[in-house]
Amino acid sequence: FDVVEVKNNFGLDSLVRLMRGGITNYHVAEFKTDAIRNASPIAYTEGASKLYEKLIAPVKKQLKKHVVIVPDGILNYIPFEALLIKKDEKAFHFRDHTYLLDEHCISYDYSATLLSEMLDTSHKTEPRKPFLGMAPYFTGDTSLLAGIFQYDEDMRKSLQPIPAAGQEIANIAKLMKGDAYYGNDATEDRFAKLSPQYRIIHLSTHGKANDKMGDYSYLTFTETKDSVENELLYVREIYNLSLNADMVVLSACETGIGQLQRGEGVVSLARAFSYAGAKSIITTLWEVTDEKSKLLMIDFYKNLVQGKSKEEALWHAKRRFMKKVNSDPFYWSGFIGIGDMRPLKK
Repeated sequence: FDVVEVKNNFGLDSLVRLMRGGITNYHVAEFKTDAIRNASPIAYTEGASKLYEKLIAPVKKQLKKHVVIVPDGILNYIPFEALLIKKDEKAFHFRDHTYLLDEHCISYDYSATLLSEMLDTSHKTEPRKPFLGMAPYFTGDTSLLAGIFQYDEDMRKSLQPIPAAGQEIANIAKLMKGDAYYGNDATEDRFAKLSPQYRIIHLSTHGKANDKMGDYSYLTFTETKDSVENELLYVREIYNLSLNADMVVLSACETGIGQLQRGEGVVSLARAFSYAGAKSIITTLWEVTDEKSKLLMIDFYKNLVQGKSKEEALWHAKRRFMKKVNSDPFYWSGFIGIGDMRPLKK
């Protein structure tokens, strides 16, 4: 191994906030003013290029195509694949930037020790079923899932119906020959009972991080009247699950961020699922959009079915998305892979 020391005298925290805010503010700010529109891409390119210069350039020669990042502290809040090796002078021209994603296939973990455990530890019970998908906020007619919906750019943050979640789950369940539950059938109680039986778990729902009390970050399920459950699945409850999943996909907002604890890292939904037994997690770093997340996720699974590793499947999906859908890093860089990135078991 090599150790390269980079002195933290360049305003690391400020650059991370500049990069993250530059990616997200344009899309999720309460008021999309002209000032925000003009400043966000400039802030992103400034922060992302300087972070690359300080953190990646010193070890560039040692890096192979596949890179595992173990971020510490505030670095947990940015996607490294969106760092800029070379930036176009026109900040709005996202397609012309040169990203770290262009040269490297990147995954993440919380520590080298935990990565080793996720790679080597066997499940207590081999899962009997291939795929469980849940879309609690799809309220449409499941017989019409192949139809065309009218979409807007509302994030999955507000607890509103998610039209594209139904198509997302339906398409993926068909690809993986698995089971899917929608709307009133996608309850927290059903998830808790069924989840230990499945090799792959995919939740397309609303999520909310709590950066003050990480144990209170949650995923939402369909509200059931007269139920003792509040249909919010909190981090502290996920710790008590006993999963046998090779992969959990959290297609929801803010599932990879939460409270930053000194010596512990980020207490997040993703970390809770790894503790509960998931060998790998696909998670998000900010609020995600409905339709575009669906497109990225379906393409990700198509790559998995072809035998690609999880990191390569996500890498190819992101690159294709950038070329054919939208090159703005807000839409593709927020999804990251954590843990065992080997191909799915046949």
